[in-house]
Amino acid sequence: SFFQTAKLQPEEAPISEFHFGNNALALASTYAVICAPSQFEVFAGACYGYKTLDSGQSWVFSQQLLPSFSEAVSVDSFGKKVAIDKDKILIASTSESSRTQSAVYYFYTPDEGSSFTNECILISNSSQQDANSFGTALAISDSEAFVGDRFHNYLDSEEFIDSGTVFAYNLTEKSIETPTL
Repeated sequence: SFFQTAKLQPEEAPISEFHFGNNALALASTYAVICAPSQFEVFAGACYGYKTLDSGQSWVFSQQLLPSFSEAVSVDSFGKKVAIDKDKILIASTSESSRTQSAVYYFYTPDEGSSFTNECILISNSSQQDANSFGTALAISDSEAFVGDRFHNYLDSEEFIDSGTVFAYNLTEKSIETPTL
């Protein structure tokens, strides 16, 4: 049978509508990321890293993960989705507003999870007006990342079909760039 080994909670006192662990959490070996997206502009949302040194018997807070690029892209729901693989984390900030574009933030650590830094931001290069669903699904493995966009349209016989799209990224140092915003 299974048994509970730990209870993880945010390091700061929760505020109203603080959705800690509500719909975005990820686990990879000795590191866990739990997000608390917000639906209000007064609090952009945050994600929290936890580390275990004893095979999951206890978890300690490691760091708060926040976006470092905010111009022209959404931070109003930072932490809506999260994916992790070894030394890489993807965190989506899907916009609920048509005023801002959704984005996915890429965090990396060279030191086995001791400290993750926001290396760059992925944004849809879609020319479609409704670019605020980019990041509704995330997956990462080694140097490959998939970012889902549930409302990205597919053009079929000159008729737009609201079918969704998955964008693939290669996360090697030479191929990933921080876009000019």
